[in-house]
Amino acid sequence: MSSRSLRRSGIGWRRLAMKALADARRSPTLQSYDQVVDLVYVRQRLEDERARRLALVDRLRQEAADPVESGELSKVDHPAELGTETFERELELTTLTIVEGELEDIDDALRKLDEGTNGICEECGKPIDEARMEAVPWARYCVVDQARLEKALSRR
Repeated sequence: MSSRSLRRSGIGWRRLAMKALADARRSPTLQSYDQVVDLVYVRQRLEDERARRLALVDRLRQEAADPVESGELSKVDHPAELGTETFERELELTTLTIVEGELEDIDDALRKLDEGTNGICEECGKPIDEARMEAVPWARYCVVDQARLEKALSRR
């Protein structure tokens, strides 16, 4: 039994899958139980990742706005300490930007899931490999196109 099937074995999964299967049977294109379970599983993964990132964004924004944190820079006695504090603040702001971008990607993936286009590469239109979708459920590009885009960005 695979780890994926073990994660789906709970009562909550069965209830969600049965409801989704009933909804799918009413749709114009009939889907199998396995396809519906996969969609439920992907949606749950995306929603879990979204919740984790929202919590992280809230924490980072709170730390950035905390007056005690921002007042610490004026209490620094040594230039090396000032550099460390500045670096840590910039790191938090960079992390916030990255996580906000991931949240947008996750929201797009949830929208695509509703439209039935999640898992299709935005560049070449081919299906994204299952292993990649398992690792990054909000992936927008296949591995080949993602590498090509990153290479182009690194040349800038």
